[in-house]
Amino acid sequence: MYNYRLVCSQPYMSRTDLLYIYPCINVCFCRGAVILGNTTLLASHGFIFFALQQDELNPDLIVCGVGNSLATVSKLTGEFITIAGDVNGTYGYVEGVGSQAQFSAVTGVSQTRTHYIVSDHFNSCVRSVWRNSHETSTFAGRCTSIGTNDGPLLAARLTRPYGLTKYSDEIFYLCDDTSLRILDLVTGSLQTLPHQTQPAKLYNSVIQPSGDLLISADHGVLQRMGNKTQWVAGGLESGYGCESCSLSASSYTSPSGISVLTPTVLMVTRQYGGLQLIDIFSNTSHFIPLPKYPTAHTASLLVDHHTNTIYIGGFDPEYIRGGLAQVPFSGKKYQYLRHNFVFLSGDSLFYWKKKGCDWF
Repeated sequence: MYNYRLVCSQPYMSRTDLLYIYPCINVCFCRGAVILGNTTLLASHGFIFFALQQDELNPDLIVCGVGNSLATVSKLTGEFITIAGDVNGTYGYVEGVGSQAQFSAVTGVSQTRTHYIVSDHFNSCVRSVWRNSHETSTFAGRCTSIGTNDGPLLAARLTRPYGLTKYSDEIFYLCDDTSLRILDLVTGSLQTLPHQTQPAKLYNSVIQPSGDLLISADHGVLQRMGNKTQWVAGGLESGYGCESCSLSASSYTSPSGISVLTPTVLMVTRQYGGLQLIDIFSNTSHFIPLPKYPTAHTASLLVDHHTNTIYIGGFDPEYIRGGLAQVPFSGKKYQYLRHNFVFLSGDSLFYWKKKGCDWF
């Protein structure tokens, strides 16, 4: 059981964005708080939750890439509904309607008003699924044919694509092995973007409020500003994260999920449990354990800023089950916590104030 007592030992620094206190042993930086509440399981399945995205047409649904299928999970009830692919895990390449279609690991999910667009990882292609009919067809690349050439969507080739990120209704970023590529629906083409860093396996990307792109990669986070790409945390050297360290000293194993909490605070998943908080402003990285699921491999993230909830997808090898967990968090409204104490007990963070202790 985790039981860290955190005592503020650094001077308070005023910040305009979301502030946080994180669980590290015996010390915290007094900058306010992101307070994680009780972690609960929203849905479970026999396979890993690779990808999460809020449904654009129904905000109460989460669209999920789960094993070899595309599904939705209700935020309100946890109801799990398969849209396409085999819920029992059969993999392969078959076009079809609903469960007649086959995928080989749905690792990325995006959407338009008429289609879901998914990365079919081991088939090395991108597939589309009609919202209404659930009919599946190839969207980009040639399924089961690996390559790197650009061109018209169906003539281009992919190499085990992972995350999909929607930039606009016509432009999508695609992490494809060591390449960052663009799906351009206006020109109907796939293009590879140049980058200056040493090639690294790319997992997922997220767009900052500034418009810059952040990319989770082996074994850290890249930032793309214009045509320039650079490491902002970690790098090519493998590692298991850190309790608390500088961004250049940090390293994460397969940080496949990435989300933005604030303009300068990120969260990434870790293959061997928990989450990692990355604060670009203060150049620090901090480990956040999930005491209720200490052996779980976290794989995907979705931050709902409207309900202040973080959704975490992953797989627990101890129980051989995939799961989608939810945890509430608090932010800006608790910026006045400059003189309080924070500690972690069980599955929740408390903050202590002069007149008592509150749960979140």
